[in-house]
Amino acid sequence: MEEVDVTVSEDVVRLPFKTLAHLPHDAKVVWNHTDKPNTVHEYQECQNQLERQNHEYQDRTDMRPDAVKTKDLTLTLKDPKLEDSGVYISTIYNKDGKILARKTVMLTVRVYKVEKVSVDEGKRSVVLPFHATRRLLSEGITVEWRLTDVEDTMLYKYQTGQHIPAEDQDYGGHTEMNEDPLTTGDLSLTIRDFPLTDGVYTCTIYDENGKRLQQKVVVLIVRGEWKQLLYPQQEQNT
Repeated sequence: MEEVDVTVSEDVVRLPFKTLAHLPHDAKVVWNHTDKPNTVHEYQECQNQLERQNHEYQDRTDMRPDAVKTKDLTLTLKDPKLEDSGVYISTIYNKDGKILARKTVMLTVRVYKVEKVSVDEGKRSVVLPFHATRRLLSEGITVEWRLTDVEDTMLYKYQTGQHIPAEDQDYGGHTEMNEDPLTTGDLSLTIRDFPLTDGVYTCTIYDENGKRLQQKVVVLIVRGEWKQLLYPQQEQNT
């Protein structure tokens, strides 16, 4: 089983299936979700056969026209939703209905992504990464970076083209974002010249009506000299 992880704000997700097996030109490929009736997608002779497709997937699935020829039977699923999560099975049949190959993919669709960033103790600068989906980047969006540990602290805001750095007494003057995030899609936050500690940081994109469009959680881990703290006497003797 192969695992695929994606967030609801992504444009598409691809359920991979590449095979080395020889496939007849009239082979049929069927994608199913183990917990849902009917097929997710069906393909044969360079055509997508969607007569028996589950209505939840209507207009959201696609395979390459030359899928059998290239042996790339990957399924593209547009606008992934939370309810799309689950186990998908792709089966290849010959014209007599005999199974030629099969692939299982576990899809997990999450509300937001979580990423860990590690720095060595003593470092005073770090980049908290966030590359947003381009279709969400319009002039009316608001981007907020917050420290969501013990207290909820605003670190940086980008709103209708305006950069609004943190006014917090600790982080003020130490945070910045890319100058033109709408063009680059890079919403990463840089913290400079600041004593870094472990923390949980959240970046959220809102539309002009305040609706949350996408979110990213970054966990910052500061690696210290733990051996010297736990075994100081042993370090001295060696």
